[in-house]
Amino acid sequence: WLGKSIGAADLPLPVLIGVEIKDAQLVDFDALTQRLQAIAPDISLDSHRLWLDALVGRARIAQFVALGIVLLNGLAAIATVIFATRTGLMVHRAMIEVLHLIGATDGYIARQFAGQALRLGLRGGLIGIVPALLALLLVTNAWGLAGGANAGGVLGLQIELKPLQWAALLMVPLITAAIAVFTARRTVLAMLAKLP
Repeated sequence: WLGKSIGAADLPLPVLIGVEIKDAQLVDFDALTQRLQAIAPDISLDSHRLWLDALVGRARIAQFVALGIVLLNGLAAIATVIFATRTGLMVHRAMIEVLHLIGATDGYIARQFAGQALRLGLRGGLIGIVPALLALLLVTNAWGLAGGANAGGVLGLQIELKPLQWAALLMVPLITAAIAVFTARRTVLAMLAKLP
């Protein structure tokens, strides 16, 4: 590319010195740059702060987007449970009136709907957690493979969940079921209060 007449020793290649700092908070990079430039005027100091700040900013945006998606999914689940419970109440209205005539309380009827919501919530949570775990395992392995065994993944990032985070992830089906039970019970009691 440069031709055969030019050797590597004749090229003005910069000398790079890599330094790892244990605690970046203890270093004043501006003062360090001035001190180094007093020794060698052409020297430059790159702390990677610019691209690291941009990377951290994008990661935070991704976290907020993910949180928004989780909240929207939760609201959609609540709306679905409300709609299904109201539909069930309307379909079984005659049976509910008979149950009232023979002495069934609103609490008893609400417990029946809540039990159904519990079964459906657990089933839906378990069905949803399996592909989520598979995707998480695939992503963590893909990051590690892309960066090599010792490179810490792409751009030196490691995706690693702590035991508490794994436990929180595995609690999703129970949380889903709890939301479904609470929503179904409140919906039934509110609608039964309006019935004569």
